[in-house]
Amino acid sequence: MTIDFLDHGLPLVALKEQRRDLVVSLLGRQGAISKDAITEIAAIQQAIAAVEAVMVDLDAELETVLKERKKQSWRLINGRAP
Repeated sequence: MTIDFLDHGLPLVALKEQRRDLVVSLLGRQGAISKDAITEIAAIQQAIAAVEAVMVDLDAELETVLKERKKQSWRLINGRAP
């Protein structure tokens, strides 16, 4: 069974598709996997991890900002200046 991912032009999706294509191309292969193939897959995996780490940081930052705005809104509703 194959899963087709839509490419929305998003770098993370493109990287994951590229990694999947490289790994699938190695399935059923006889003999050793070339050092270049392993290096390419590892580099793509590192790029994926870096993008995901940035997304986690941005999510945490956004959550902090939203919590602070919520606190400020409650202060205004209760008649206290921020």
